[in-house]
Amino acid sequence: MDRRNFLKAVPACLLFGCATVPAYRAQTRDGKMILSEAELEPLFLKSMAVIAHSGAFSVVLLRDAAGAYRALEAECPHLGCQVRPGKKMITCPCHGSAFALDGRLLRGPAERSLRTYSLVSHDGILEIALSSQ
Repeated sequence: MDRRNFLKAVPACLLFGCATVPAYRAQTRDGKMILSEAELEPLFLKSMAVIAHSGAFSVVLLRDAAGAYRALEAECPHLGCQVRPGKKMITCPCHGSAFALDGRLLRGPAERSLRTYSLVSHDGILEIALSSQ
């Protein structure tokens, strides 16, 4: 197995450590990732971001100081490594691409921004449309 396929097969958290970014296992229904805000709350008390997984699909879920959520692609568009959200930017630990917290590309080698996903909050449930905007 070459390095690229190895990095795609092994979650970046195992290689680089993601102790500061909690993971959340979500359900998928009707093309949407379904998350419980009550279950997310303790995770956001520890971190400003959560990596939500549902099957083979993952998103970076961010919450700002006003409580508004944003869902972004969790894989770097360069070679598919899982990105790492930080306080000021999102970075790719594999090759150094950097993205603003709204997903805009700041520095390559990635050639495009992270995809954003629309989300709706109602009755304590977050629904993230799995098709990107």
